[in-house]
Amino acid sequence: MWTYAIRRVLHGIVTLAFVGTTTFFISLLAPGSPVDAMLGRHAVDPGARERVRQNLGLDQPIVTQFLSYAGKTLRGDLGTSFAYRDRQVAGIIGDHLPTTLILAGLALSVAFATGTILGLCAVFWHATWRDHGVSALTDLAVCTPQFVTGPVLVAILSVKLGWLPVAGLEGPSAWILPTLVLAVTPAAFIARYTRNTVLDELNAPYLRTARAKGITLAGIVVRHALRNATLPLLSVGATTVGAVVAGTFVVETMFAIPGIRHAAVQATLQRDYHVIQGVTLCFALVFVATNLAADLLYGVLDPRVRLDA
Repeated sequence: MWTYAIRRVLHGIVTLAFVGTTTFFISLLAPGSPVDAMLGRHAVDPGARERVRQNLGLDQPIVTQFLSYAGKTLRGDLGTSFAYRDRQVAGIIGDHLPTTLILAGLALSVAFATGTILGLCAVFWHATWRDHGVSALTDLAVCTPQFVTGPVLVAILSVKLGWLPVAGLEGPSAWILPTLVLAVTPAAFIARYTRNTVLDELNAPYLRTARAKGITLAGIVVRHALRNATLPLLSVGATTVGAVVAGTFVVETMFAIPGIRHAAVQATLQRDYHVIQGVTLCFALVFVATNLAADLLYGVLDPRVRLDA
C-alpha cells in the first residue's frame, strides 16, 4: 500500500511541476506586460519603462527568472504582486480563495446528496414513467450551461418570487442561489451515473441469486449494489470536484461574489504574472489533491487496484 501511495504522490508532484512550468512560460510569452499595464502602451519615456522592468526583475533572462520563480515556489513563496502594491501573492489568494472553496464545498454537498438520492430513486422506479422523467430531467440539466441556468433561477426565485437576493453575499440566504446554480449540472451527472452503475450491478449473478432468495430490492441496493458501485462513483466524484471548482469562475461573475475569480481576472488584465501563476498553482493543487485522495481511497477499498498498480 505504501508503494502505491508514494507512486501516486510522485505523480501529483510531477503534475504540479508541469503546470507551474507551463503557466510561467505562457504568462511571459503572452502579449503585453506589467510595464504596459502600469505605464500604458504609449509611454514615451524609455528610461521610465526600463526602470520599471528592472524593479520588477523583468530585465533578467527568462531562464534566470524561471529559476528564481521555481526556487521561491519550492520554499512556499509565491512572490509579490505587480499590481496590488507589492502585496504578497499568498495574501491575495488567502483573501479570496476561502470564499470560492466555501461556495464549491456547498455546491458539492448539494450535488452529491441530491444526485445520489435521485439516482437511487430512479433505480427503484426503473422502467416506469417516473424513471423516464428523471432521465429526461437529468439530460436537460447536463446539457444546460450555467450561464443559462443562472438567469432562469434568478428570474424565478429572485425576481418573480422574491425569495432570494440577486447578488452579493450579505446573509446566509445569499449563498443559496449561487450554490444551486453551481450544483445543478454535477447533481444531474451524479444521478445518471448512480442510476446506471447501480442498475448494472443489479444484473450481476450474485445479486440475482440474492433476489431469488427473497431479499428485497431495497436491501439488495443498500447492502450490496451501492457498496460495490462505490468505486466507479468515487472516480466520478473526483472529476466532479474539478468541474465544480472550475465552474465557480462563472458563478462568481454572475452573482458578483468576491472570490478568487476577481483576483484572477484583475491579474490577467494587468499582466500580473505572479498572481496568475499563484492562482493557477492553487487550482492545480486542488485538482491534484482531489484525484490523489480518490486514488488512495481506491487502494483502500479495492486491494486489486493497489496490487496491480
